Amino acid sequence: MKNITLRQLVVFKTVARHLHFTRAAEALGTSQPSVFMQIKQIEDNLGVALFEQIGKRIYLTEAGRELQRYGKEINRQLAEAETALDRRKGSVEVCCGWPSPRRPSISCRGCSRNLCGDIQA
Repeated sequence: MKNITLRQLVVFKTVARHLHFTRAAEALGTSQPSVFMQIKQIEDNLGVALFEQIGKRIYLTEAGRELQRYGKEINRQLAEAETALDRRKGSVEVCCGWPSPRRPSISCRGCSRNLCGDIQA
């Protein structure tokens, strides 16, 4: 995907959930033309239509359903990363008795093993 932002994926997800540009815009706190333009930019970047309009209703295309599946996975991975990083807040892991910026997950309990590479034994 070329130049698709997380914000655009949020807009896409919201339109896909509501299947309505105006309702999606209201949920996002923005204007309908802004939402439509974001979707148009994604479609232009991908070279496929994500929605089709029949009468006054819009539907996800097969490409739209596929992007929706990937979007859910991206959201899951972002939430997982945020949780992992939240656990690290305020903690400093130690290796060889010194804070190890290079390999904070390894605790060697002694310089003789030199797992962090920060101290020469």
